[in-house]
Amino acid sequence: MTWLGFGRHIRQTRRDAFMENDRLIKARNLAGVKLITTGSKAEGLTSFYESDTDKMFVKGDVMCLEDGLPGDLLPRQTTLFTLNTGSCYHGHCGLLLKRRGTARCPV
Repeated sequence: MTWLGFGRHIRQTRRDAFMENDRLIKARNLAGVKLITTGSKAEGLTSFYESDTDKMFVKGDVMCLEDGLPGDLLPRQTTLFTLNTGSCYHGHCGLLLKRRGTARCPV
């Protein structure tokens, strides 16, 4: 597998490179948003120009809770969403606004 570019050392090097890229992008300040590479790039299975790139942007003042979990203990500035998995295809969910927080963000 190493000859094909899928050896353990090569995959780890790719993972490290994408994590470093995420860190450098976050250093440019994206309004307090944490950037995480996901999917095949995060697993080190594809190189930079191979396949698509999946990114997850995480805001500190937004929370997604599973349906039925209480959000009463979270601060009022936190915007809460509920994940509705009952009426969607497998691997997908609906995002329903449960409570709008006091913190505002244009994103």
